[in-house]
Amino acid sequence: MGDKITRPTVSADNIRVRFLREALHHNAAALSAPSSGVVSENSHLDPESPELQRAYLEQLVECAPEAISILDTEMRITRLNGDFSRIFGFCPEEALGRALEEVIVPPDRSSETRWIQEELAKGKKVVIETKRQRKDGSLVDVLISSAAVVVAGKQVGVCVLYRDISEQKRAGALSSALLRIAEKASSPDDLQQFYGAMHNIVAELMYARNFYVALYDAETQSLSFPYFVDDEDPRPSRKKLGKGLTEHVLRTGEPLLCTPEVFAKLVERGDVELIGAPSLDWLGVPLKVGGNAFGALVVQSYSGNVRFGEKEKDILTFVSQQVASAVEHKRNEEALRRSEARYRSVVQSAVYGIYRSSLEGKFLDVNPALIAMLGYGSAAEVLGLDPKREVFVEAGELSRLMREFRDGTGPGNIEVRWKRQDGKVITVRLSGRVVRRPEESTEVLEMIAEDVTEQRVLENQFRQAQKMEAVGRLAGGVAHDFNNLLMVIGGYTEQLLEHTGKSNLMYPKIEAIHHATERATSLTRQLLAFSRKQLLELKVVDLNVIMADMERLLRPLIGESIELQTVPAADLGRTRADAGQIEQVIMNLVVNSKDAMTEGGKLTIQTANANLGRGRRSVFICREWKNPRNRWERCGSASRSMEDRKRCCWWKTKSRYGNWYARPWRLRATKFWKPRMAKRLCRL
Repeated sequence: MGDKITRPTVSADNIRVRFLREALHHNAAALSAPSSGVVSENSHLDPESPELQRAYLEQLVECAPEAISILDTEMRITRLNGDFSRIFGFCPEEALGRALEEVIVPPDRSSETRWIQEELAKGKKVVIETKRQRKDGSLVDVLISSAAVVVAGKQVGVCVLYRDISEQKRAGALSSALLRIAEKASSPDDLQQFYGAMHNIVAELMYARNFYVALYDAETQSLSFPYFVDDEDPRPSRKKLGKGLTEHVLRTGEPLLCTPEVFAKLVERGDVELIGAPSLDWLGVPLKVGGNAFGALVVQSYSGNVRFGEKEKDILTFVSQQVASAVEHKRNEEALRRSEARYRSVVQSAVYGIYRSSLEGKFLDVNPALIAMLGYGSAAEVLGLDPKREVFVEAGELSRLMREFRDGTGPGNIEVRWKRQDGKVITVRLSGRVVRRPEESTEVLEMIAEDVTEQRVLENQFRQAQKMEAVGRLAGGVAHDFNNLLMVIGGYTEQLLEHTGKSNLMYPKIEAIHHATERATSLTRQLLAFSRKQLLELKVVDLNVIMADMERLLRPLIGESIELQTVPAADLGRTRADAGQIEQVIMNLVVNSKDAMTEGGKLTIQTANANLGRGRRSVFICREWKNPRNRWERCGSASRSMEDRKRCCWWKTKSRYGNWYARPWRLRATKFWKPRMAKRLCRL
């Protein structure tokens, strides 16, 4: 494999020409020419003569593409060819007569030389790949083929051939490195592990004790060092671009072998400046994708025993091309994994049910919200369900839904009824689309399911409330007109009672008419209170009487599942207030309590005298009118926020008589109080 052939002192071509001319003159066949000596024009050489055979052997040895050395029985060099000098750097005068082990065998390979001698002594031919040492101390990979020279059954010497396989080993190492880089690029390892593997691969090809990877972020205009191994400097933090050697490689996009002389010239031109510990040799190559440099691969040497040259520059440049593609692939993979993780987090934490299914309705993937919606404990349980029998209340809904999606006319939103694990029926709004992905052979459905059961209940309640409001308005209008008629009847009956004596036979009848009118007026007042159209009429009232009158109206209102109990106080004081408003407060409390007691229960209305001291009173004061006769104070702590105060629907009134009663505020909102609020108000 040598690229140089060393010619002997006497040209073999000249000897060959003379030999052929002599053979033609004597009509003899010419096979080869002697290797030395001057051939007489009149001499005739026998092809079997020792001189001719020796010439053949010498030319064969000299022209061989491998380095050849002839050794005696003591393993001393007796002959060598030109390729031996070319490969190992020793001229014949420096090598002849010396033991082979002293010339080219590394110190750590002496046992290998003894083993070769033992095998040759047994008559065996030895072929081995190993390393031998040049004159300058460097090592070279060689393929050794050695055999003993035997004459008359006795070993008289050894012939050893050396083939330089450095380039072959280098090409094999590069091929192996490329294969390993490709394997690491497709492995599931993260970038940090990948960089460590790249360091090991480069270290097998060249000296790479000090090695780092630098990456450039175009968005932030900064340089980061995700992998950094160095004997002198710690790992740098992310920084803006400066005038370091790494930045110089990124700017130029070309490899840089920076020796002390090259560094001095770059500093003198102002291209770079010293950053970190000074290195003896600095070798950096850009990482490029599509002609754009996005990083650099760097090795450094701080020792005079290790110097970088063009060979190391070529190796690192070649490796960097593969590393750049692998790094870009890994970065894209990590970006994809982060994106998938973000979207998976969104799906997993969504409050709506999200699932994928086949066009037959079979669940393929579900999120936790859908699992909770159906009342199961794990995704495996839901994936094992038969939607037609175990999910859809009506199997026809699933068939119709799948048929519409197959036809490409899938509805944007459709409401269906599902069955939970506990048998409860829920109303679900479905929306989705048919998708086909390259990695999947069939089309699938991607759906979003929203449980709208409670929403539909609230809508029904709202519609019922609207109906009740309409009824209340109608009743209020009728009651208002009827109240006007009652006022006329009441006025005339009062005049009749004044002008008719009690002894008159008509007096009891007129009095009965008057009582009936008052009763009708009370009923009218209740209807006006229900419709919120009653005018304020303050007078001294007895809460026990009002409660007793309201009891007959409340019992059919709360239903049979709730027991109504009234506990009037015997010594209850009286207060000046509007009886209709008091009745409205009681009715609202009862209605809200009824809504809170969905499973029935016992509702108690109790009256009592209460003395609120100064300390307790100050807790409840939120706003006070300037009117000294009446103070309106809102229920709740004074420390509550204004929004909480606005949402509260309770006011308390303290009249000049010292009695307290509750007055509803913004009654339109009380119909939709939450049960928890209703329970709290009942306790008040």
